Amino acid sequence: MTRELLEVRDLTVHFRQGAGPLGGVGRIVRAVDGVSFRLQEGESLGLVGESGSGKSTVGRAILRLVSPTGGAIRFEGADLLGLSEGALRPLRRKMQMIFQDPQLSLNPRRTVMRSVAAPLIVHERLAGRALRERVRQLLETVGLQREHMYRYPHELSGGQRQRIGLARALALRPRLLVLDEPTSALDVSVQAQMLALLERLQAELSLTYLLISHNLAVVRHICDRVAVMYLGRIVETAPVEGLFRDPRHPYTQALLSAVPAIEADVARTEIILEGDVPSPLRVPSGCRFHPRCPRRLGDVCVQRDPAMLPLGPHHEVACHLYTATPAAPPDRAV
Repeated sequence: MTRELLEVRDLTVHFRQGAGPLGGVGRIVRAVDGVSFRLQEGESLGLVGESGSGKSTVGRAILRLVSPTGGAIRFEGADLLGLSEGALRPLRRKMQMIFQDPQLSLNPRRTVMRSVAAPLIVHERLAGRALRERVRQLLETVGLQREHMYRYPHELSGGQRQRIGLARALALRPRLLVLDEPTSALDVSVQAQMLALLERLQAELSLTYLLISHNLAVVRHICDRVAVMYLGRIVETAPVEGLFRDPRHPYTQALLSAVPAIEADVARTEIILEGDVPSPLRVPSGCRFHPRCPRRLGDVCVQRDPAMLPLGPHHEVACHLYTATPAAPPDRAV
């Protein structure tokens, strides 16, 4: 029986934009505005959505790399937002992040040895031969050799740099990895190698993944469940195959309609959304997707913010289409 590892409840992350030269109190950027989900041990949850939806901010807030404005984050039962920095430090060993750009996540003046060794020196006080041996083992775990230990980031390929970031994240034997677009900066063939490596490591090391991505093919390949974000909110969650087979929210339908179909006999009608994603400085009233929604119902969508509604086992959606006309769900275009 699996246990719950992470619970995020009503998480908000708001930033205040500067007042500017003419004074004023500034404006509030609602980057994350009430996000809730749970993550079981050994599970992979994909967090998807357009750029600016708040996906990466959620991941950074869980690790306290940005300060949440409100809500609750519980990891192994501990309230992360109620802990001081000193009390949080032992838990940081168990939560690590893989960043999107491996070039920027590594110090160009440090060798691979120094980069991977840093958490071992700080948290485990390793030194000398024991430190070098541990770094060598970590590099072998991610498919690299001893010879890479004394190279600099610019001497490595993009795929090798991402493996270095993964080795550093694994150094303290974490339980949760937040993967922020881990393959987006890599060539297609290297992406496949990285995904295979992540799958192998999850099985061997009993890892739990929160995968942040806009690449739905990657999410479908590696995740058990998917949460779809739009403008700081989760609008639909479902098991991965259920979501791809039967998307319910109009935004999810539009996202999936844009994914190329490999099967020749699969007919799809691409849904073209009107306009751009609204600014988190000016969040629309009611359902925040209504200005772009091809199925909006009128005043109810403009005035009322929809709550999450269960539609089936582990499938939830925040949409008035299902509360206003529960007996006649809308046609699905995907």
